[in-house]
Amino acid sequence: MSTTRTAPTPSRAIPDAPPANILIPPQQTVEHAHDEDRIRARAHELWEAAGQPEGDGVEFWCQAERELTAD
Repeated sequence: MSTTRTAPTPSRAIPDAPPANILIPPQQTVEHAHDEDRIRARAHELWEAAGQPEGDGVEFWCQAERELTAD
């Protein structure tokens, strides 16, 4: 006589829950968004002052971030 095994029933997942191995970043605050806008504007000023060189502008973003966080 052979016995048939059945697969265990999976546990019920929480609806709309992300997988456990996914990190969820904190919500962006209004203050953070305002700071990002200030950094973007300053980086643009620095880029224009440098003659609008080709490239991704990371150095201008970093410089603007340093300047504005030093305040």
